[in-house]
This record gives sequence, structure tokens and C-alpha cells, in this order.
Amino acid sequence: MNIIFSLDSLSTTGGGQVILRTVQSAKEPVLLICPKGTLADEAEKNCTVQRLENSKKTFKTISEIRKCLIKATQPITFHMHGISALWLGVLATSGFQVNNIYTEHLLTKEYTLPNKFRYALQLFVYKIFARKLSHIYCVSHAVQRFLRDSLGFSQTKLSVAFNPVPTISNFKKKEHQDGTPFKIVSIGNLSHIKNYPLLLRILPQIASIFPINVQIYGDGTERNDLDRLMQQLNLANIVTFVGTTPHDELIQYLADADLYVQTSISESFGYGIAEAMSVGLPIVAFAVGGIPELVKDQQTGLLVPPYDENLFAAAIERVLKDPLLANQLGEQGKQYLQQLSESKTV
Repeated sequence: MNIIFSLDSLSTTGGGQVILRTVQSAKEPVLLICPKGTLADEAEKNCTVQRLENSKKTFKTISEIRKCLIKATQPITFHMHGISALWLGVLATSGFQVNNIYTEHLLTKEYTLPNKFRYALQLFVYKIFARKLSHIYCVSHAVQRFLRDSLGFSQTKLSVAFNPVPTISNFKKKEHQDGTPFKIVSIGNLSHIKNYPLLLRILPQIASIFPINVQIYGDGTERNDLDRLMQQLNLANIVTFVGTTPHDELIQYLADADLYVQTSISESFGYGIAEAMSVGLPIVAFAVGGIPELVKDQQTGLLVPPYDENLFAAAIERVLKDPLLANQLGEQGKQYLQQLSESKTV
């Protein structure tokens, strides 16, 4: 029996979408253990779901997982997604005959935490529990390199399996209408990794040249700080923090947009970028983590050296003022995404 364990509750995140694609394509029975939320609700259409009563209570979560393991049919493959799920899952499966595997969606050489001590502790705990795994799937070569070169994992324990992003055939990118604002979109958790303060800081410059409307999809711990910065920069009429959105609606918004931007300081894969590419959107992003494996500079998008605000603003301006370039980048991005073999996906 295949058991998937995640502490993600949302179906709209990259990890949530990967899990949904996995259960939808599974050829054997799957049990998904996750918190209550849209991920559990949507996954239940394709597999059995065990909703965690309170995923923040460590011992209760471990107890719930062990009850599922007792009832499960042998042999058991226990697939964990996310760092917190890793150590909880390893503890919960202790004493059971299971094949523990894990998909790494986060760590790259650029990834860090604001608190350096907490980051060092996170990596220390990670290495201890990851040693208990039979295999680790990395969602990009950037993740694989970090685990191998920086954390010392054997190459034989690691394999690259890109996140699956299907072609969205029901949606076609709309052409920009003259005289209307350019629609710029970004998707991501509102956390320090996504680096949205940088995006807000460059928008006044962009807005002085082009009429723009910016929509940011996602929620997180930095929402209040970003709202305050938006007010300070007088961007309330330009920027909208949409929050979490049903996936089908999100894809429609992407198809209606003119440009997708990603200011992240680290991305293991860039699921939002991949979905934007699937509807033919041009991409402007920092060249970090796994992004260069998706976005080929000058071919499927424009890549900018990390943290360079001026070059990022210039890249946005270049795409907005050149509709032929925007269309070329979008079409080539869509074609490149289609070339990613299913054998390379999780």
C-alpha cells in the first residue's frame, strides 16, 4: 500500500499540486494523511484520505499515523513531503516494516532562514532523519546538488524527479488589449523566500512608464508587513493580494495575464512558474535554485542575477514594451514545458 504524508493543507501550493497529481495518476491504492483543507477535499476524489485532527500537536500526529500503519496492507511505501513531515514520518514509522521515501521541495544552496541558528538547527535535524530514508526524490538538479555537495548524501540515494505540470489545454492566453493595463501575476507563499518587498519597491518605476495591475496569489506570515509597504509606496490602486484561490480559477487568471514574475531568493523547482508557462505566459525571474532548469534565459523567459532590483525592473520593462518578444517567450516556454518527459516527474 502507498501512503503519502504531508502537513500541507492547501491544494494550490506547489507541493499540494504535486500530491494531487500523484494520487490522480496512481495505479495502486493510496492513503493520503494530511491536515484538513482543500488538499484533503480534492484528493478524496481519487484516494482515501485520513485528515489529521491537529497537525501542530506532534505526539497526536505521530499516534494518528501509527494507527494508519497498523491497518495498512503490507508492503507499505511511506512517502513524505516537506521537512516537518520528514521527521514526524520517520518517528511515526519507527518499528514498522516500511519503505520510507521522501520528496525534497525546498532546499537549495540559496535557501536560508532569517534566523541563522534556526537554519543551522533545521539542517542538522534534517541530516539525522534523512539518513533513515531509503531514497530521496529531488524536484530539480539544484536540489540534488545541494543535498549531495553540501549535506553529503550519496548520489545513489538521490534522484531527480521534476514536479508534474500538465499542459492546460482548456485555457489559452489572451492577447493584451491596447489601452488596458498590463496584468502582472505572481504566485507564492507570503514569506521571506518569495522576496515580495523587492517586487513592491520596483513597481512605482514600472507604473511610471506603463499602466499596470499586479495580482499576487498566496498567503503567509508576511501579509501584514506587505500590506503596510504597499500603502507606504502608494500602490493600493495597482497591487492586489488575492490570497488563496481555487486552482481552476488561478489558471484562468494566469491565462488572462500578460506577464509572470518571480522574485524568490530560492526556488527548488518553481511550480508557479511552470503553471504560468503552461498557458504561454512570458516569465521574468531571478536565476536561483531550480528556476534556470525551467526558464531558459532569452528563450523561455528572462533571468536576472539574484537581488538586482534595477535589472529586474529593466527585464519587466523590456517584456511589456515588446509584444513580439513577450509572445515568443511565452510560446517557447509552453513548448519547452511540454518536452519535459513524464519519466522525469514525481
